[in-house]
Amino acid sequence: MEATVKKFQQKFKRVKDDMDKWDNLHAQLVSQFRNASSIIGRLQLLESPKNYGSLKNLDNIKNTIFTKQMESLQKILLSMTKTLYDHQVANSPVSLCRYCLALIPSTLSFCWTSF
Repeated sequence: MEATVKKFQQKFKRVKDDMDKWDNLHAQLVSQFRNASSIIGRLQLLESPKNYGSLKNLDNIKNTIFTKQMESLQKILLSMTKTLYDHQVANSPVSLCRYCLALIPSTLSFCWTSF
């Protein structure tokens, strides 16, 4: 019985550690999302020539800035995707539940046979 309790404790400690990692990743993802949202907002402003002021006389300035913003947006989205795939923390509680559910019948049968 003590071995089963230790297994549960180990699994729950692992999930707690994973949840701490998720808190850090969540903060990172929120920051990246804000940055992506800002870029998307700027893309609309880049359409209007009046927003360029004296820069509008420079050759191809509109396309250059738009391209740079799109490249930045792409980098952010790729970084967010990589973060989500590299740190599959969300799967940890699911695997813990499966593991614990598999342990419960054997634990119950042990309890009933020990009486």
